[in-house]
Amino acid sequence: MNTITAYAPIVDIRPAVGYGNYQVIDAAQSVGKDRPVVIGHVNIIRGFIHYTGDQYSTHKGVYAVINPTYKLENGSTMCGDPLGALEAALKTGIKNGRDDSK
Repeated sequence: MNTITAYAPIVDIRPAVGYGNYQVIDAAQSVGKDRPVVIGHVNIIRGFIHYTGDQYSTHKGVYAVINPTYKLENGSTMCGDPLGALEAALKTGIKNGRDDSK
């Protein structure tokens, strides 16, 4: 399996059709376009974020399971904000195959 690292410094996460399903939109690439640029999809299953890169984007082939807790810039830990954890992970980069559920 090839290792792919996906970055997106500025994202907009919007609810999609279905419970717990969200679209991840790259805000920087969407500027000046008629439609938002969708780079991935998110499902929240048992509190963990399951990120799948969209097949028509630069994140094609990326799949990761992300823990909903993350570190803030001041060093403290944030809990209970799964979409914030996804934003933090995309800023630093998500590696394909990452699995925090274990």
